[in-house]
Amino acid sequence: MAVALYHFCRSAALGERAEGPWVPPHARRGVVASTRVQSAAYVACALLALASPAARHWLVRLWLLPLLLGQPALWGHFIAQHTSTDHDCDARHTARVVLTHPAYEWLSWGMNYHAVHHMHPRVPFHQLRRAFDATRRELRHVEERGYLRAHTAVVRAALDRPASL
Repeated sequence: MAVALYHFCRSAALGERAEGPWVPPHARRGVVASTRVQSAAYVACALLALASPAARHWLVRLWLLPLLLGQPALWGHFIAQHTSTDHDCDARHTARVVLTHPAYEWLSWGMNYHAVHHMHPRVPFHQLRRAFDATRRELRHVEERGYLRAHTAVVRAALDRPASL
C-alpha cells in the first residue's frame, strides 16, 4: 500500500515525468489529471473532517474504517496480480492470471483473470474466463495452482532479485 501511495503522490506532484513505462505516452496526461482530481477530493474531505465533527464521524465510518478492514484482503489479491511481472506496455506481460476456486473467482468478479482484463478492458467480468481460454497461449504469467502459489512465486522472485539502492 505504501508503494502505491508513493506512486500516486509522485504522479500528482511531478506529473507526466513520474509515470513509468507501463503508462503509454498518449495516456499520461489523463492519468496525471485523474490523480490530481483525486488528490483534491482527498484534501477537501480532510478539510471537511477538520471543520465538522459530523463529517468526521461519517468519513471514518463510511470511508476509513472500510478501507482499513478491506485493504489487507485486496492487497493480497493485487500483489498476486502485478508483482514480479514485466514492466513494459504489453498487457500480456504486466499482469498475471491466477486460476483459483470458482467461489473466489465469483467473489472477485473474475479479476483472477487480471491479464485478460488488462488486454480487453471492455469484456464484462462474467466473460473473462472465456476470453482467457481464447488468449491463454499469449499470456506470459499464468499461475495454475492458486493465490498461495502466486505469492510463493512473488516472494521467490523478490529473494532472487539483487537489492537495489
